[in-house]
Amino acid sequence: MPYWFDYACSFSDSVAWVLVNNKSFQRGLFYLIDKNGNQLIPHGFGSVNSFVSEVAAVELPKSYLNSETGSFPFRYYPSEILIDKQGNILTKQKFLYVTEFVGDIAIASFEKGKQIFINKKGNQVSKNTYDGLGYIRDGICRVSLDNGKFSYMDIKENIISTIDYDFANNFSEGLGCDESNGKAFFIDCNGKEVFSEAFDEACPFNEGVAKVEKNGKAFFIDHNGEKVF
Repeated sequence: MPYWFDYACSFSDSVAWVLVNNKSFQRGLFYLIDKNGNQLIPHGFGSVNSFVSEVAAVELPKSYLNSETGSFPFRYYPSEILIDKQGNILTKQKFLYVTEFVGDIAIASFEKGKQIFINKKGNQVSKNTYDGLGYIRDGICRVSLDNGKFSYMDIKENIISTIDYDFANNFSEGLGCDESNGKAFFIDCNGKEVFSEAFDEACPFNEGVAKVEKNGKAFFIDHNGEKVF
């Protein structure tokens, strides 16, 4: 394995993925290295997630599939699995995609538009199958409802929202940013509105501040809802 790469991901769980262009594959392949640059798995993968607690989701390149269907991307053909750092396959089922693990849970899709919670063995741990799950943040996940609106639930599938939202962002820094009836506001992990005022527009919190707009003016607020600049 050379010490130069076409692209390198950040280290996570003491390992990192690096991309090496390959004429046989449209996007090149990702290989796993340790902090000394040693290659840990002999073959590469089409796309990858960062390792979390010894497990990562990876996309199998065409040469590893028993299929003659198409070329990259495999977004409509199940080709993602879970592996450990030695390249051992941990799952029997292939998925369309798997998000990075949060604790022991990730979101996976096994058919177009259908999503579930899985554990690190690839087994379904959610009681239900969902359409349009967001990402798990702060133990909370956005979920699309049958009425076209949005809600939030925890990883035990308990709905925490008190109302259905016209739009809902993923949780960020312990708060959800939502819209309902033309107003934007923030809620906590219990589904309660946290600031006394609503806004015309709002963005999720990032590095301690959130951009909001009210009465045609944009400004930033902190976690107390106070204007900072």
